[in-house]
Amino acid sequence: MSLTLDTENLRGFLQHFNTITGLRIALFDLDFNELLSCPEQPNPICDRIKASSVGRERCRKCDLAAQLYIKENPESNHIYFCHSGLVDGIAPITDETQIIGYMMIGQCLSCDMSIGDAWQNTVRLCSDFTDLGDLREQFFATPQLTNEQIRACAYLTNACASYVRLKNYVRLRQNDIFTTASKYIERNLPGDLSSDHLCTALLVPRNALFKAVRDETGLTLGQYILQRRLKYAKYLLKNTKNTIAQTAEKCGISDFNYFSRLFKKQYGISPREYRKSPGMD
Repeated sequence: MSLTLDTENLRGFLQHFNTITGLRIALFDLDFNELLSCPEQPNPICDRIKASSVGRERCRKCDLAAQLYIKENPESNHIYFCHSGLVDGIAPITDETQIIGYMMIGQCLSCDMSIGDAWQNTVRLCSDFTDLGDLREQFFATPQLTNEQIRACAYLTNACASYVRLKNYVRLRQNDIFTTASKYIERNLPGDLSSDHLCTALLVPRNALFKAVRDETGLTLGQYILQRRLKYAKYLLKNTKNTIAQTAEKCGISDFNYFSRLFKKQYGISPREYRKSPGMD
């Protein structure tokens, strides 16, 4: 999903959070692309870790795990230790019934461990893919918070995520759900286009998908998919030598007889008659 950002107001808002907490805060889309952050420069420890393909992959797995947790618990936030021993937090940005992005905070250390022990732990965890030895000074500048302070920052992150939606600083682009869905449907006409499959593949709630299709086309989701499949069938009948049964299969309708009935009901002519009629398109 593509997002529209009120960049000027967002930058100021993220700056205030960073000033109060001392933590880096960033806005991400559903694919975990960073859209905006404060400060803009990445944490030097994270930057060094992500310079390695192994480190990058471990970071990606942490991000995916956090994302999955939020999908399953959309009303909450999630504080966790990343693979390198740093503390991160994530909260969802929602638009009515769906998650449209994420707000993340980090990186900090827990006071449960001394700064020296935390440094040794991070060096050990990353030793098989990178050398952090020259970043000791930067690591020791990492904010160290009590568990109560960490929970408070997580609560503020939730409040921030709600506020930026309330103020419309972050919003979905108009018709974005339909655009994404229609492109997916066109690419997958022979496959499973059930509502359950589409909602899972597109990360969109069922009612949001139904509404987007209805608002854009005036059709139900099922009617729209059938319309696209039969239009594709017309193309295949005129431009390929596929049999009628093969055409039906390529359009995602495995029952040849059912396909023929649907086609005739839609266009008033059978698939075979349509293929033989040069003036029809």
